Amino acid sequence: MSNTRKKASASAIILLAVPVCMLLTPSAWATEIACISGHLTLVTPCTFDSDILSLDSAPGLDIGGGGGGHHTLGEFAGSTISIMADILRGNPPFMATDNTTTGMTGLIATITISTVSGSPLIDDLSLQLLSPSLIGTGTMSFSGTGIANLVPLTGPPGSTFENVTFAPTNSITETFNFQLSTGCGAPSVTCTGNAIIDGLTIGVSLVPEPSSLTLTVVALFAAGFRCRRRFL
Repeated sequence: MSNTRKKASASAIILLAVPVCMLLTPSAWATEIACISGHLTLVTPCTFDSDILSLDSAPGLDIGGGGGGHHTLGEFAGSTISIMADILRGNPPFMATDNTTTGMTGLIATITISTVSGSPLIDDLSLQLLSPSLIGTGTMSFSGTGIANLVPLTGPPGSTFENVTFAPTNSITETFNFQLSTGCGAPSVTCTGNAIIDGLTIGVSLVPEPSSLTLTVVALFAAGFRCRRRFL
């Protein structure tokens, strides 16, 4: 084969490899807007974790507008979603005594998270309580039902973190049930129990992307690079 034909073959390999690599990047699949951290900023569906994951829906998820003066924030960091009171700006945490009638406050929300590429990468779901505390008869329970079925977290001195692993999948739907209670009814002189929490973090873990196609592309690049060095 002449040097000219070898150069042309090497160039063709590189030209083929470049668009294939572009298809492998998450941004090539992402057509949704990025999730925006803040107060009253959640619009689903949206992507997070560098366009690897999509928050498809979150009905019932209180990220702002829920009352109580907490100025609730939603924060997206890596593969985690945090829902928290805006403590740094002087707003109060979530408390059982926010409900002065029953002494119980709660939230039920169903969240669906999927991979933007459709690849089965999600293999773990976790839930962490942020600065939980109990006073007197106060109780709390944070649980999830779905593919993970998270065991209820009850706060200190009990559990504040739970994670469950499962077979890799491209989508999970989990219904979370969060409850704070005074443990003695409506707040009063005789009922002083309380359950207090700054917020919580929901997270997923990912397995590595399937590597076979990636290795093929790397090999094509390497072959093209060697040919160019040899015959240019």
